[in-house]
Amino acid sequence: MSVGERPDVWILDRLQPDWEDRVLAEALRDRGLDAEVVDWAELRPAPESHRLVRGSDVVDPPRAAVVRSRVLTRHTGCDVALLYDWLGYLEECDVRVVNRPWSIQRCQNKVWQAAALRRAGVPVPPTRLASSLADVEAYLEDWQDVVLKPIYGHASVDMTRIRLGGELAEEGSLLGVREEIAVWHLLNRYGAVCAQRFVENRDRDVRIVVIGADVVSCHYRLSTAPGGKVKDLLHPYDRQPALLDDELETIARAATDALDLELATIDLVEGCDGPVVIEVNPTVSLWQPLVGALDLTESGITSAHADLVCTLLDAGHPAVLHT
Repeated sequence: MSVGERPDVWILDRLQPDWEDRVLAEALRDRGLDAEVVDWAELRPAPESHRLVRGSDVVDPPRAAVVRSRVLTRHTGCDVALLYDWLGYLEECDVRVVNRPWSIQRCQNKVWQAAALRRAGVPVPPTRLASSLADVEAYLEDWQDVVLKPIYGHASVDMTRIRLGGELAEEGSLLGVREEIAVWHLLNRYGAVCAQRFVENRDRDVRIVVIGADVVSCHYRLSTAPGGKVKDLLHPYDRQPALLDDELETIARAATDALDLELATIDLVEGCDGPVVIEVNPTVSLWQPLVGALDLTESGITSAHADLVCTLLDAGHPAVLHT
């Protein structure tokens, strides 16, 4: 890179670079681009010059920024709104941004996301905001079986399922004693949570990965834990290929279109009345386990990522690339 030229691509992440960071950077370099993994925590806006402070230096922004999932999921220390503000600042510095900060923000908010999907005709569970014990009791009365999760949560952390008719409920309450304790602590921690009616299913998720115009993976995630518990660190997921039929592909594309995403990971369950979208992530955070039988591409998911970056750089439209 010549003196005074902007770098081509930064892969933005937190913590140590992972396998996906490294192979994506290598694939971009193989395509003749200057690509580097950059710690998001080192960056600050420099608004007087439309540049960035990186460590102790003021530097030019890259032409494109690949924003890895930990930039979102490991955000701490200040209002989450500032995270989206700084992504928007990148866009105003003529960085190619895909997915756009607005799309990322709407997608990350699970209640807002569900509303946008439902409006577009994508099947989602009934979804409401819960900010009190009374809210949760009302939803239990309506739905009988309720899933609570943080609005900006990920990886099933603090996801809690409760049913009507808990043990030792106080008079006039629909929450059993254990349920009341769990819900109180969730609300105390987060202030409000996303509540959804539980969808009876086949005890497996369908995960679909979309990059650009292509569906690059469609596979099942099956719990190996006793009782089928979703998140059990002693029992990892078993991943198996799933048939990408017309219905699943139509839903996946409708979900990405509704949320204006260039790439996404979509989680569905097979409900009694057909597939239901549980969550759309504006990231493709982990694809090493998909290499091989779970990869639907001809040249590999890493190559699909790199090709998307090259396409965006050629197109000349402002973007932050989000994987």
